[in-house]
This record gives sequence, structure tokens and C-alpha cells, in this order.
Amino acid sequence: MPPTAAWSAASRSPFSRGGDLDRIQSLSGRVFGPTRLRAAEADAALDARIDTSTIGRLTLVTIAYNQAVQIEPQPNKDEFVIQTVLAGTCRVETPRGAMLMPPGATFVFSPTVPATLSLDPGCERFSVVIRRQLIEEAFRQQFSFEPPAPIEFDMQPVADDGRAERWQALVSYLRAETRVRREGSGVPAVDA
Repeated sequence: MPPTAAWSAASRSPFSRGGDLDRIQSLSGRVFGPTRLRAAEADAALDARIDTSTIGRLTLVTIAYNQAVQIEPQPNKDEFVIQTVLAGTCRVETPRGAMLMPPGATFVFSPTVPATLSLDPGCERFSVVIRRQLIEEAFRQQFSFEPPAPIEFDMQPVADDGRAERWQALVSYLRAETRVRREGSGVPAVDA
């Protein structure tokens, strides 16, 4: 599926490689929380296509880089990220081992679980970013007691037992909603 956004304004400007990396890392940090990026090609410019939108208290992000990158979430991260690979491949390394994320794979990244992502050039990902406090609040409402500290999700792909199919349908809707919001405004009922 082709990317939905033009190259970000930050990466269209003729910055040096260092400026590109710093600027894109800063933008990534504002969306995903503290993150370190490493570009595979040290002497090539790093560009990113990024499309963001908010629905209520969720942040929706479609992102791709023009070259292979390595991404390391940093300590003090406060965001859960539900990430689906749209195109290309991504490798994930955690203390429990390494896994491949092919197109269609969805993982839930917890802020307290160390992970390193290695993206191939052209790897495009769609993510839903949720603050830790929202997950804890939802847990309290659902179960009427305090959540365990910290809440962590297993680092494994969403099972293909009907949940993955429903998630893919939701991803299609959320990406369409992002495109519509780019051209206008959100719908208050959807935001709620």
C-alpha cells in the first residue's frame, strides 16, 4: 500500500545529515515518546514521511523512512504503541529474543519493555499511540481495582484468531479517518 503522506516539511528542507537525524528524532520523540534513531547510511540524508492525527486522546501515526533505521525507545517512555507493519519488514529485539514483523503483523509495545526495532528501507508502519495513564484508567473501569504495576503486554504478534482481521479493518478505518481529518475536522462523537 503506498504511503499516505508527503515527505514531512522538516525533511524536505536541505538540512545536513545531522540536522535531518536530530530533527526527525525530535519529531519522533514528540509522537512516540523518548526515542533514539540510527540511520544505516551515515553519509546519506535521512528523510521521513509522517502523517499524524488525533482522535480523542489517541494519536494515529503512519511513518516511513527513506533508508534503513534502527529505533530504540528510551527510558522514561510513557506511551504504549500498537504498531502494524503496512509495507516492508521490521525486526524487533527484546530481552526475550528477536522476531520478524512482516506486512500485516501487529505488536503492542509497552513502555517498560526494552525493544530495538530495525526497519528495512521502505518499511511503513501504522501506529496507535496511547498514554500509560489511559490504559490504567481503562483497566480500573473494566475491573474495578488498581492495575498491576507496570501493565505490560506480551511481545508477540496479535493472534490470527479473528482479532487480527478485526484489527486490520480498524486500521483501514483509522487511516481513512486520518485522511479525512487532514482535509477538514474531526467528528465530536468519534473523538469521544
